Amino acid sequence: MAGVRKKKLVSGKYQGWFVDQTGERRFFAGTHNSRETLRIAEKLEDDHRQIRLGYREAPKVDSKHSFTEIAEQYISWGRTQGGIGGRPWSPVHLQQRTRHMKFWQQRLNLDRISDIRLTEVEKVVRDLFDLNKTGKTVQTHLESLKAVCLWAKGHGYLASNPLEGLTSVDITPRHARRGLTDAEIQKLLEAAPEERRLIYETALCTGYRKGELGALTVASLDVGTCTLSLAAKYCKGRRDARQPISNDLANRLKASAAGKAANAKLFEIDFHIDRLFARDVIAAGIEVGDKRSLVFHSLRHTYCTLVIEAGANVKEAQTMLRHSDPKLTMNIYAKARHDRMQATAEAIGKVIFKDEKCVQGVFAEPSTKDRDNCNTIGDKCLDIKDERAGEGVRTLDFDLGKVALYH
Repeated sequence: MAGVRKKKLVSGKYQGWFVDQTGERRFFAGTHNSRETLRIAEKLEDDHRQIRLGYREAPKVDSKHSFTEIAEQYISWGRTQGGIGGRPWSPVHLQQRTRHMKFWQQRLNLDRISDIRLTEVEKVVRDLFDLNKTGKTVQTHLESLKAVCLWAKGHGYLASNPLEGLTSVDITPRHARRGLTDAEIQKLLEAAPEERRLIYETALCTGYRKGELGALTVASLDVGTCTLSLAAKYCKGRRDARQPISNDLANRLKASAAGKAANAKLFEIDFHIDRLFARDVIAAGIEVGDKRSLVFHSLRHTYCTLVIEAGANVKEAQTMLRHSDPKLTMNIYAKARHDRMQATAEAIGKVIFKDEKCVQGVFAEPSTKDRDNCNTIGDKCLDIKDERAGEGVRTLDFDLGKVALYH
């Protein structure tokens, strides 16, 4: 049944929906008037119902449009409003999708958008795996092609999605990322040049990614509230970020930014920062093992672990990492460090195997000072004058008299 959402879109228009000839609910951006959008939705649904009942022919897909033309329109749409909440894509996402459009056009030898065939796409997937590409790399290529197909279908360039039966690929990482230990953090900071040391310190204290660090400006720093802010268009999750930082880091960044304009970049991130990070790790004498397990992004993993170990609960950690799903925070980024687990095991051991100062049922012999503060009959204390506590004592009745119990 056709309808209209009560809440407006970011553009101020109402979003309507209708059921098409295949029985699938489809959404569209209507007008600024709710009733007018509802009338459009009802008209579209009636048209599709007539097609389903055979009273009207289904519209034919325009086969004159080339894949290049469709891809350009898709990229243009993403550049302006393709992101979350109608925002534009990030520069990195835009560059990736543009590169993938060219890749698929060349590998599938596409002339028109309707030339896409599922069997040919699956063959390209197998070829990529034969080239030792990771599952994540293959999946990102597939997501770009699936996205343009869905966009083309929604805009009437395709009657159906040619990748409807495409299954996902295994994206299990080949190399598990690890964080730095406390000792390794200090080694890295001591070995790194001053300009990169401050970048590493900021990454470790905020969890910002390298692209986000490069987008920070002098105006992003607020020393008064000790925060580093970043606009949504520069963030991976397309949401404004406002990361709390320590007072020490705020002062270091303030000193580094002295004399710079408000719109000047806070850091100059080298394009080969991962390569420079690897050099600094080697110079610091840190045992790496698998070189892909310790990269610049490991600083974000380290930040997550430090947040958890500092006492943050799951919700606080998820918020500080700016993740939409706490499972990503706890299962991917947070690491269980052996030294911390060993310390926990020792703490449990002290509870189970605690030392007993006295044999059970026998009272400890009072000290010389305590003997001076109590009255005795033989070697038994009857009454205690505790000037330190300023309060009385508890006593128990025994056959041999009253014996003082020391607090």
